[in-house]
Amino acid sequence: MKKVIPLLILLSTFTISCSKKPMNSSTKNVPDAPLTNTRWKLVKLTDMEMPPLHKDAFIQFDPTEKRAFGSGGCNNLFGGYKLEGNSLKFGAMGSTMMACPPEIMKVESAFAAALKETDNFIIAGDTLKLRKGETIVAELLTAKK
Repeated sequence: MKKVIPLLILLSTFTISCSKKPMNSSTKNVPDAPLTNTRWKLVKLTDMEMPPLHKDAFIQFDPTEKRAFGSGGCNNLFGGYKLEGNSLKFGAMGSTMMACPPEIMKVESAFAAALKETDNFIIAGDTLKLRKGETIVAELLTAKK
């Protein structure tokens, strides 16, 4: 009997350790970042390679003022937005008028067009996908200020 108890403990420990799935960063649950009061850095536009920018292209939402502000990579962007559930519409967006290299201005124009087209969004962890219908028009990640 004295030999059976340690054997049962060993067998139980082995069974429990084999039944647990290992945790790694790809399966770890990351809570969804909030849309508002989060700085969202642009990482991808539909069918466009992202060149190096002078400064981050990003968007941030102020829920109190119902205003969005950010940068297209050169100029500052600002304007209103309307949010209902996962429905998101931007009002007319304004911007500063600084000149930058053509490849950066191309990104800025495409980002402004993506914002104008956006009618809904999805957030999964630290990723924001702006969409027109089911089509992703821009992908952004949470960014440190």
